[in-house]
Amino acid sequence: MLILSPSISGSAQVTGSIREIWPDLSLCLLREASGGDGRPEAGGGTAVIDYLQLPGNAAELFCSAVRFLRYRLARDIEPLVMAFDPGLAELRDEAAMAAPNAPLSTGFTADDRLAWLQIDGITASGPLLPAFASAIRTDGLTDRQFADLLSAGFDR
Repeated sequence: MLILSPSISGSAQVTGSIREIWPDLSLCLLREASGGDGRPEAGGGTAVIDYLQLPGNAAELFCSAVRFLRYRLARDIEPLVMAFDPGLAELRDEAAMAAPNAPLSTGFTADDRLAWLQIDGITASGPLLPAFASAIRTDGLTDRQFADLLSAGFDR
């Protein structure tokens, strides 16, 4: 599943560019409910999560999305990719080069913000990811700390 953050799913052009990097994954758009007219329409099979108040950091956004999607993730065995940064379209080679055989891969922007993360299909569809998302306390976590926690929990 490809989960696009509100900063990405608000722009049809950026959404299209990132879909080109991961074309085979089902799509989930995260959006702000008070968003405007410029939001792209969701196609059939696309999951949409509208937030009344956007989560404050990447960790909170990821954990809330996984909690909302836990049944769908368990049903479909496919990698989970979450894209946080609209500039990801320019990092296309880095993003497409997830570490082979690694349960978890991440990419960061120049200012150490999480640009994307990818979790393999077995880990994404397993019961531990939603449990992790429910148990983790995201307050005050930097993007790097969150990625380290994910790696410690799921990396081999």
